[in-house]
Amino acid sequence: MGRYSYDDMPPEGYRERRESGRRGTFIIAFVGILLTLIAIVLYLLYTPHQAMPEEEKAGASTVEVSVPEPEILQSSITKESDEITVEEAPAPVEAEVAEEAAPAVEAEPEIKVAAEAEIAVEPEPESAIVVEEAPAEPVAEESVLESEVKPMVPSEYVVQDGDTLQSIASAFDITPETIIDFNAMSEAAVTPGETLLIPQYRGIMYTMRSDDTLSDVVSRYNPELSAADIAKLNSLTSTSVPEGTRIFIPASGSEIEGMPRFSSPVAGGTILMHNAEYFREKGETIYGIVIAAKPGTPVTASASGTVESVGFTPDRRRYVELVHEDGYTTSYTGLERILVSNGREVKEGDAIGTIGTSSNYYGESAILFSVSQDGIRINPETVCKF
Repeated sequence: MGRYSYDDMPPEGYRERRESGRRGTFIIAFVGILLTLIAIVLYLLYTPHQAMPEEEKAGASTVEVSVPEPEILQSSITKESDEITVEEAPAPVEAEVAEEAAPAVEAEPEIKVAAEAEIAVEPEPESAIVVEEAPAEPVAEESVLESEVKPMVPSEYVVQDGDTLQSIASAFDITPETIIDFNAMSEAAVTPGETLLIPQYRGIMYTMRSDDTLSDVVSRYNPELSAADIAKLNSLTSTSVPEGTRIFIPASGSEIEGMPRFSSPVAGGTILMHNAEYFREKGETIYGIVIAAKPGTPVTASASGTVESVGFTPDRRRYVELVHEDGYTTSYTGLERILVSNGREVKEGDAIGTIGTSSNYYGESAILFSVSQDGIRINPETVCKF
């Protein structure tokens, strides 16, 4: 027989129940430990930290610094050179540091200053301070050679019996104010036998000031002209005009001798043929200038005027003619499109047509631009600015 008799043997299922009880006990213990850990973590996260007790703060390091007042020696001043010499002896600083063992909690040491030294420093005299100012940038000058204006040559007129300022001004197509200003007259009266200088244009005399530039003055009184134009008109060699110089500025709208009367009808165009040039391919002489540009480029009025006629020729295609003041006529031949009609008033720069390839008379997209005065053909390059 074995160790146990049949009566001592455990009942059926005993071992299984015992093993099941052990597992249950283990699970309960594990859950209890886990809940304890969770409780500890929540405590650490949500419980506020307590402030450091005053007794622990007292154990922090204390640094005491004692700064004696520096010794300031008497300054020696030399009146002749206005120089100040200050000799100061270096002041040693003695510090007594008392350190105690710091606790585990880190804290910044407190610094106590036993005494603050007040040092009176005498300011340096203004004579000892030298301030260097940067020189002003020079104003860029325009080259007088760039202007096509001719120097003004005033006429001399001897006042006759019965003359008045109004009658003299009307005779020269200027204003009495121009004569008064140009001759620096103190009163609007003339005396027989008196000689007056008569300018060619209406305008004013201006006296340059120290803060003036010629460009600024011209832009105020006649923006149609440049500083180089006014310098050339007044026979000056530079646009940098000294203070006190009197200069004459023509009124806006004045026709200045030498100034181009017309502008180019094709902006950015290229001159293919010049006036009176022989056109071999067609066996003819060109009266005017041939200007080429890309198809679709606008053709504009060279000056303000009135559309006298628009038309079409079999060889040169569409054209426009404008009439202007003083008997001038301009013609634009070889247009792709015409944008104006007879009798229309146009201003300088207004589009009157476009360049194209429909005529191809000159071998590429181009127009013939011609100018005449009182029916006489003239070279456009003498009156136009290209």
